[in-house]
Amino acid sequence: MHDDLFVIIEELVLGTPRPVLAGFFVILASLILTWIKQGADERERLRRHKVEHAVLPEVCTFPLCGASLEGVGKEERVFGSHSDLPYCSKMCVKRDWKENNHASVVLLLKRRAAALEKERNAHAEASARPWLDQLADVIPNPQAGLSAAGGGVNSWVDTMSMKMEADAASLTARTFSSAYMRRFGPAVHSWARDCHRASGRGCVLVHLSERAIEESMGAPISFVHQRTLQRLDNFKLNKLVREYQAEHQMVLLVMQRGLDKAILTSPFCFSIRETPPAPAGFPSDDKAEAGDKGGKPGGKAGAVKTD
Repeated sequence: MHDDLFVIIEELVLGTPRPVLAGFFVILASLILTWIKQGADERERLRRHKVEHAVLPEVCTFPLCGASLEGVGKEERVFGSHSDLPYCSKMCVKRDWKENNHASVVLLLKRRAAALEKERNAHAEASARPWLDQLADVIPNPQAGLSAAGGGVNSWVDTMSMKMEADAASLTARTFSSAYMRRFGPAVHSWARDCHRASGRGCVLVHLSERAIEESMGAPISFVHQRTLQRLDNFKLNKLVREYQAEHQMVLLVMQRGLDKAILTSPFCFSIRETPPAPAGFPSDDKAEAGDKGGKPGGKAGAVKTD
């Protein structure tokens, strides 16, 4: 029986035209590679999710408070009117909005949640498509090329536009961050270190918008602790936050507008090697208590409206 089966297979192979046979093996190889890639992507996604969503202690959202909320019931916690982030008291809610530019944090979480929901819906729709359609996406169509009928030109232009916008945003963020750190780095680091000691690991969010800069009197910065950053599902940012050395490093997350009012973010890690005297208007290291009483560097910050 097995011999007959081998004979039949041999006759089919020998009797099939080579182009057809080559196409069959290409399709078979594409299916195998697609299956392997999907398995690897799923394992990588689970690994990243496990690392990024590690169980962290619950603390008050206001970074200079850092009071533990472990064992405190939901009915006993205080929540802001524009977010579901927990606080230990109404006073911390007010201080977080006035001294920590909490409106920028709310805007970041809101836009990122919308982007993640859009990505999940797109992934669900793609997974629900017939497997032949998914295979067609993997195998290139040589007849379409960059023709308008195949949608190649539009797809290529959109991809290049998105890449150019992301590169420009990253360059702008890095240039601004370098200039900002040269001028205010030691003072910002001193404030971020106080927040780190009170609330644990986190990053300094810098909101680059005219309204944010104007209404925060030139210091549109916020400290966002690690537990809140988990909601962003940003592997690079979370990796930087897990690894930075608080005594001489800090992580900056620069948020700015892109095309169609999209939110673009660029995380960087800065090392503070020297500690020259803080500029006028910033608390110095020997006045750490002033940061606890009066807010963050740059003077008293007003609430930033979401535009």
